[in-house]
Amino acid sequence: MGGQDVSTVHEGETISYEITAENTGTEAVTDLQLIGSVPEGTVFVTERQIVPGENSDSVQEGLVEDANRKEVSYENIQLQPGERITQTYLVKVKTGIADTVNKVSNTIQVKYGDVVKSSETIESNIEKGDISLEILPVDCFNAVSYTHLT
Repeated sequence: MGGQDVSTVHEGETISYEITAENTGTEAVTDLQLIGSVPEGTVFVTERQIVPGENSDSVQEGLVEDANRKEVSYENIQLQPGERITQTYLVKVKTGIADTVNKVSNTIQVKYGDVVKSSETIESNIEKGDISLEILPVDCFNAVSYTHLT
């Protein structure tokens, strides 16, 4: 089991968690379950193609949020001896939370029958999003002309 251990993330950024399980035994494993949580201060997101408008020819890639999802589960996995599986899921750090939640913590689990194995806790510090704004003077000229007729 593994994950991306990022020391610092900013509000609005996406974190990718990777769950890996390997059958190191000599017999096939059936009904394996991989479980990842959606940590406090984040929201589950999926990558989707978004078509803006019914009659539009353009397709855009985007992230779709699912604020109600608190867990990601991959079930009924079968692994032959020596076989490995990796599943990845994404969460997005909520904006406006850095003052109340300063850290994202996650633990990933693998379940097989009555056996449950958990990863070490993966932690990322949350910092406020940073926006810089610069206003520069622009040379102006009289773009309007008129003719006065008498």
